[in-house]
Amino acid sequence: MSSDSQGIARKGVRRSFSKALNALGQGSTLVRAALLDRRIPLAYVGGWLGKRNLGDSALLVAYQTLFPAFNFVHFDGGRVARRMAGYFPRLRSGMLAGGTIIGQMPEWLEIARAFLEIHPELIVFGSGVEEASFWRGETTVDDWKPVLERCRFVGVRGPRSAELLGNLGLKSVEVVGDPVLSFALKDINTTPILDSVGLNIGTSDGKVWGSEVRIRDEMIALASTARESGWRVEWYVVWPKDLEITTHAAEASGTSQHIHVICQDHELFMRQVRRLSVFVGMKLHATVLATCALTPSVMLEYRPKCRDYMQSVKQEEFSFKTDAFQAGAVWEILREWNQHRQSAATALADAIHSRQALQRAAAARAFEMLSPHR
Repeated sequence: MSSDSQGIARKGVRRSFSKALNALGQGSTLVRAALLDRRIPLAYVGGWLGKRNLGDSALLVAYQTLFPAFNFVHFDGGRVARRMAGYFPRLRSGMLAGGTIIGQMPEWLEIARAFLEIHPELIVFGSGVEEASFWRGETTVDDWKPVLERCRFVGVRGPRSAELLGNLGLKSVEVVGDPVLSFALKDINTTPILDSVGLNIGTSDGKVWGSEVRIRDEMIALASTARESGWRVEWYVVWPKDLEITTHAAEASGTSQHIHVICQDHELFMRQVRRLSVFVGMKLHATVLATCALTPSVMLEYRPKCRDYMQSVKQEEFSFKTDAFQAGAVWEILREWNQHRQSAATALADAIHSRQALQRAAAARAFEMLSPHR
């Protein structure tokens, strides 16, 4: 056997072994849910888990925070998951995972359909809906209509998601906000480090408004301006694949002294950004968590989901599409916020707390609708 063939064979073995471990892990999780945990099991249907992505890790914890009576069990649609889910009578309902699930990858639709083949009850709480114009060639919102029509409760991340589902003729779609809003702090930080900014950028396989090179170069310009103005600049990496582009931008702008890699601990991330005066983020949940820390934040709208969130908390004027993002314009906003930090943070807190209160009320209604509770 050639060395190339041997390498391919080894990779195949590793993939098979990894899949087997994942299957065994999910099986043991379902067994524990059935036998050891007194809480009602609830399937967490789909979603990116185990990828060391801060946003996706935070989402599952957020659902556990909003619905503490349930033991969330990940349902990935695989053969083991299907068999195990069918064996346990206590596992009768599911919740679609958080993130931009509806109308994006075909995998998410297949997983939702697989769950409904086993158990007839699924609800949506805080998931996002993708724009068909952005994800061409993937599943569409129309493909999801039969699944969503079977859901007892459909609550989505933001106004645009609700509009897209409303255009399908779906009734009673609610905007419940991103589940991560459940982490929002009660009080603003009245003694932040003035003249300080947190920055976040990343890679997204080129699926962005504009180009990743343009985003990087504008962030370099923004960081350089902040440094030249005597500001403290801190960079935040929330997914390991984002470290390379972040390091490049930090070094190019002379601001590489503070690069934080926080890919799994949302509480640590919030503690860090709470110290700062202002924040600018590209990755959705980097900015969501910064707003939950009540730090005035600019969203770099690299995909439609970013504006969807900002609209839900009445911050859309601070969301800038990355194909039109200009470092100079964002810098002026940051300077204004820094000069009037308390009023800026208070205005953000009012918007966040308003949406958070509505989300809690929606969670209570969704809880009542889940059949295991009745």
